[in-house]
Amino acid sequence: MIMTKANFILNNEKKPYAFRISGHAEYGNYGEDIVCSGITTATFTTLNLFDKILKQEDYTLIQNEDTGLIDFKLNKTDDLSLLIIQNLLDILINIEEQYPQNLKINIK
Repeated sequence: MIMTKANFILNNEKKPYAFRISGHAEYGNYGEDIVCSGITTATFTTLNLFDKILKQEDYTLIQNEDTGLIDFKLNKTDDLSLLIIQNLLDILINIEEQYPQNLKINIK
């Protein structure tokens, strides 16, 4: 089954500092997929916030729209940045609980 996969990497204090999201939720047709829309909205809200509050050298971002890949890593961490990624993780956990066949989260 095709689904979106989200991997979060924790630091030594067990706080997420990096994530990789890939794939397509396949809940509905293109443009009507509410799961994909929710994941995309939460993720891009997070990325746009980082773009506003961090310097470009403070993070690494790789994107590929065709595969649905977003690979993000903080190169420099602070409490606010870690909290923002935790917030994304919390939102995605909520989506995963409602749509477990369309989103799978892995935390390492």
